[in-house]
Amino acid sequence: MVFATSIVRKFRFRRLRALRVEIIGGVPIRPSRATVFVFGASLAMMGIVLVAFGRSYGIVFWALAWLIAIAGFATLLGLAAGWLPVGYLQFDPPGITIGRRGWAYTVPWDCISGISAGEYHDNAALFIWLDHPDAISAHPPERKGQVLKHLARNARWIGAPIMLMTSQYGMDLPLLVNAMERYITSPSARTELSRRLLPQGDSA
Repeated sequence: MVFATSIVRKFRFRRLRALRVEIIGGVPIRPSRATVFVFGASLAMMGIVLVAFGRSYGIVFWALAWLIAIAGFATLLGLAAGWLPVGYLQFDPPGITIGRRGWAYTVPWDCISGISAGEYHDNAALFIWLDHPDAISAHPPERKGQVLKHLARNARWIGAPIMLMTSQYGMDLPLLVNAMERYITSPSARTELSRRLLPQGDSA
């Protein structure tokens, strides 16, 4: 199933030939609740099946089956309680803000030295490298040390300070790369991120 999904995604990405991509600025883009639900439900169902029919495979296998089922139900509980999904992306003229639970950080466009489209565990991912990590703004400011440690840890483990799993946010990787490259290389393009969505019925 995972292999088939990966193949379909790659073929779809090859067909995307966007000439210009714009992103609405100042609006938090949050992870898809549907994606979290499907993930949690899949784990729960698989765990239940393994618990029901896997006792004969031994206590270790059966224990792992219980762990899978518990992880699935915990994910669904977190979704129902509002604890999941966590984080957001927000695009503004000064830079891109990446939110986590209880803290966030803004990466200035001029601080980004390079980006690359790739994969992480068969998931489409955008990798971002930085020129001057110290130029990043932490929110709240007292979390700056935690942010820098987070970036350094990412660089050690995945090879880049920042990695965005685009499917979590319902975004197509080629389109996001197109938009990011514009904002990084063209300061004038960043002004479009100051636009805000107007309430329905209002006019500009």
